[in-house]
Amino acid sequence: PVIPCDGKKPTNNNWQSGPITPDRIKVMREDKPQARNTGVRTGDAALPLPTIDIDIIDAEHTKQIAGIAESVVGSMTPLQRFGSKGQALLYRAKEPFPKITIAVSMAEAKAREKAGLPNAQVEILGIGQQVVIFGTHPDTGNQYTWTGNRFDDDADDGQVIATPLNTL
Repeated sequence: PVIPCDGKKPTNNNWQSGPITPDRIKVMREDKPQARNTGVRTGDAALPLPTIDIDIIDAEHTKQIAGIAESVVGSMTPLQRFGSKGQALLYRAKEPFPKITIAVSMAEAKAREKAGLPNAQVEILGIGQQVVIFGTHPDTGNQYTWTGNRFDDDADDGQVIATPLNTL
């Protein structure tokens, strides 16, 4: 379920539905040639890839949240993407589910905004969501980096390992 993205945004309005085929990706890429990033649907019925998106700049806090995720899920995914803040942890699920957002309190959010600090939250991306897996972060100009190195559909532990799809 890969989709071309321009920065973090999918290139096409109906990216959330229908099969993603090589021909469809080609048409989407031709329609928006500036879209050089690759994303995946996180709540796709054929291959649900819920993603724990940790949007926290403090590296130690991010590490602690990842440790909590590991204790809740039962294992740490080998598929960890690092971006401008925090990290994204991709897992495979048996069934897709809606997005879950864990945010700081309204008072904390206002205090962070007043202090000029970015908002901090953790989201579990699911149905109707996507995550950029390869390409360049639109704000920093840095490439997304990974700890995993391939997609493994035969994994029996419920985890997925990624591979670049930038030739599509």
